[in-house]
Amino acid sequence: MKEFLKNAMQGFSMALADSVPGVSGGTVAFVLGFYDKFINLLNTLISRKGDKKEAIKFLVKLGIGWVIGMAIALIIKAQLKKH
Repeated sequence: MKEFLKNAMQGFSMALADSVPGVSGGTVAFVLGFYDKFINLLNTLISRKGDKKEAIKFLVKLGIGWVIGMAIALIIKAQLKKH
């Protein structure tokens, strides 16, 4: 559970960065120290080498956090436009 929350928060942070013009989620991944792992696991999915199950598990946890973060960012943006 601790690992899930950590990866979800990393994805959440990437989504918040992606919602800001001029800021990249990749930059946040680099600053938080998981960019290399992220890129290597994406490579594992594309290539025929490595443990695809581990890559999928990490990317799903990261993706869940990203979706939640982007949803919250869109809700905040809509509320700011409304008010």
